[in-house]
Amino acid sequence: MPAQPLLGAPLAESMRAALRPEIESLRARGAAPSVTALTIAGDPASRYYARGQKKVFESMGLAFVSREILPTTTQAELDGWIDALNRDPAVTAVTIHMPLPAPLDPVRTLLRLDPDKDLEGTHPANVGMLTLGPHDPSSCSARAAVELLRSVRPSLRGLEVTILGKGGVAGKPLLLMLLEQRKDAATPRVAGTGTRDVAAHTRASDVVFCAAGRPGLLRGDMVKPGAVVIDIGINEVAETGPDGKPILDAAGRPKTRVVGDAVYDEVAQVAAYVTPVPGGVGPVAQMVLVRNWAACAKRQLARRGT
Repeated sequence: MPAQPLLGAPLAESMRAALRPEIESLRARGAAPSVTALTIAGDPASRYYARGQKKVFESMGLAFVSREILPTTTQAELDGWIDALNRDPAVTAVTIHMPLPAPLDPVRTLLRLDPDKDLEGTHPANVGMLTLGPHDPSSCSARAAVELLRSVRPSLRGLEVTILGKGGVAGKPLLLMLLEQRKDAATPRVAGTGTRDVAAHTRASDVVFCAAGRPGLLRGDMVKPGAVVIDIGINEVAETGPDGKPILDAAGRPKTRVVGDAVYDEVAQVAAYVTPVPGGVGPVAQMVLVRNWAACAKRQLARRGT
């Protein structure tokens, strides 16, 4: 029996409804309704991500301001921008788009940011807090993936889980989130480029998270019947015709489309649930970002004693 598509919109809308009164309450207490993004000039992925962020934050009554990191931006300049944002009480949360252009240092840059203004939840101080239990702000894609899983598998206890990808944005936070509820923890494993037989792990798993950023990584014959597949991967690939050649647009440029890491049509023939890309994790991740804004606002209000 084909899988049910696990769509993100229903969960995202319920989160949106719950967040609106919380945002109004935080604003009434003095939280600045603002987000600042440091985007990457000339990067289509950063531009696409910023456009989505702007749309969701403005729909929630929060201002979204962006500043481009140019190829000529020095580390000292970037450090200065972050220091200013850290000090500015009119800025509640900051997102720094990655990857940074060379020779900018992503670790130094991330560590420079105030953890209480970390919109993406990827500062080491915030990721590290997950070792102690649930914590916000947290990685939006990882948190969204776990919440989508819980929408169809409310208890994680006893579930065998494989995470494909061990990056700091999704893979590693996912591992910690699956373990954060001690009495309801799954049994996760992480597979990466050094894993000798990835399919042996995925075929034995009740849940597979795809977070590697590699289109075609998970095929149908690698999935256990009845499993849940949560695809976090976002990949831009060329559209091709029946002859295998790229399809061109009116300007003669290759057309592209966005796909995940899983081969959806194949996986859907085996799994019980699978998230489409786009339309799966993305809408929920956007609402987790808004919830992260609320977490940042609460922490800053607490520091001010308000």
